[in-house]
Amino acid sequence: MEILKTPSRKSLKTLLKTNSISFCLIPLLLLGCASNRSSGGITRDLYYKKQYSLEDKSGRFILEREVGMSKGKKVFTKYQVRNPDGDRKVLERSVVLSSVGTYNKKYRLLRPYAHQYDVWFEKQKYSTTGKINVKDKSMSLKLTSPEEQWNKPEIHKFPGSQSIAYCYFSQVIECAKVSGFIGKAIGKNVGSMYLNILWEGYPYVQEQYLNIPSGFFTAATLEYDGENKAGEKRFTLKFGENAIFYFLDDNLQLTKVFWPSQGLSIVELGKKK
Repeated sequence: MEILKTPSRKSLKTLLKTNSISFCLIPLLLLGCASNRSSGGITRDLYYKKQYSLEDKSGRFILEREVGMSKGKKVFTKYQVRNPDGDRKVLERSVVLSSVGTYNKKYRLLRPYAHQYDVWFEKQKYSTTGKINVKDKSMSLKLTSPEEQWNKPEIHKFPGSQSIAYCYFSQVIECAKVSGFIGKAIGKNVGSMYLNILWEGYPYVQEQYLNIPSGFFTAATLEYDGENKAGEKRFTLKFGENAIFYFLDDNLQLTKVFWPSQGLSIVELGKKK
């Protein structure tokens, strides 16, 4: 049995009951929520919590997103998508954690550490959890779902690449910011960053969107495109046949995301498209 080829968020269901994104997820990873403070050279301006309007081909939803530091000194990015009206149930949620590290004692990077992703199709829960294996340079995944093909463990080796940056999909902007790329690109008004995307929603995200690479890792490029009339900084993430546009405010916090090929838009509440 295959899950829906064109799943609707309206058909998703959650067991989580909360109206705030300030909850702590991933108890199995012992993630604790901590106050936003400076740690490991990362200043508190990296951290924020915002609400957005998310629209796609299946309707309009509320996206709640937060970036912060866990008690274990990991940078986390978490979000939840929920119905805007009625039961306001969560339809999709994600938490990713990354460690702050350096490459050749020179370049600062976010290193993927662990993640959890949950989504509901036709009132059934599909989940994936992952954690890094440092010794063999791989990511161990545990898939849990009603489908036999997605109810098993998997191991994915980190690919050899020209890029030293590995970033969770939902943490691309934070990953690029910690590396210093975003600040430097804005300062020079030009710049490109090669990276490898880790799809924390794998393999379910590949079922939700068309023309998404099938693997856990995807090579990509993040490019700076300059400012728009509102003074927002625009970056474009390119991979395969896809281009995703990110807009940042003066504090380098995410205000908008547009993914034209998927008909998806994310706009901070109170902002214009």
